[in-house]
Amino acid sequence: MTTKVAVEKVLNASIENIEEEISGLLGAEVTLQKHRSRPVSRTDFLSGPRDYFVVSKLEVSGGLKGTTYLVLDLKAAITLGSTLVMLPQDLINKRLMKATLEE
Repeated sequence: MTTKVAVEKVLNASIENIEEEISGLLGAEVTLQKHRSRPVSRTDFLSGPRDYFVVSKLEVSGGLKGTTYLVLDLKAAITLGSTLVMLPQDLINKRLMKATLEE
């Protein structure tokens, strides 16, 4: 098995676990896109669409440790962040209309 295939297998298994855990936490079904390896340079990544996006640094601890990054467009970041702090849907909708990540 090549390294690329092994990494994709691990990432897709992780994605399935994340879907299950977040769905249980939120009480709603969460579906994530399966991982597809596509190396991209920083320059190429930043030269894409000019919409706003949010980068979150996540520290992984436990049996395995490491750092990962989550990149979301602004609306997805607002929805996820607001849902995780259990804001009511009407407040989430207001934040989406204003397109701001307020505290």
